[in-house]
Amino acid sequence: MIVAVSIFSIISLISVDIFTSVLHGQRKIFGMQNIHENGYYVMEKMSKEIRMSEIISNDGNFNSLNIVKDNGDINYKFSSDGKLFRNNELLHSNQVEVTGSFYVQRIGDIAPRVTIFINMKNKSNKLEGRANINLQTTISSRSF
Repeated sequence: MIVAVSIFSIISLISVDIFTSVLHGQRKIFGMQNIHENGYYVMEKMSKEIRMSEIISNDGNFNSLNIVKDNGDINYKFSSDGKLFRNNELLHSNQVEVTGSFYVQRIGDIAPRVTIFINMKNKSNKLEGRANINLQTTISSRSF
């Protein structure tokens, strides 16, 4: 009888441990999925607009970027509190903290280009739900 109870206890502990490991993994995956979706949206939105606009920001590394499109001026800005704005409108989910910079470069007659550096973190309260991703892309303007 004691042997049966101890075997049952060991199997129960192993089952609970596997269950909690799966829950922690699921939270981590949900956090990473949230960051990837936000990162994909932010990069796609900025890439399309920058590609089809004129870059008016000076050369160098800045936390904001000014471009001119057919329908007016657009300003992207990384704020000090972990947010990315497009014309003073939040560009991502409130569950994500975003930091980064824009590097503008003009070389001779070549189209000006912008390199975007982004670091995204989700704001999960639980350690296993936290995720972090670094993104970078370079976009050349088609109108210069």
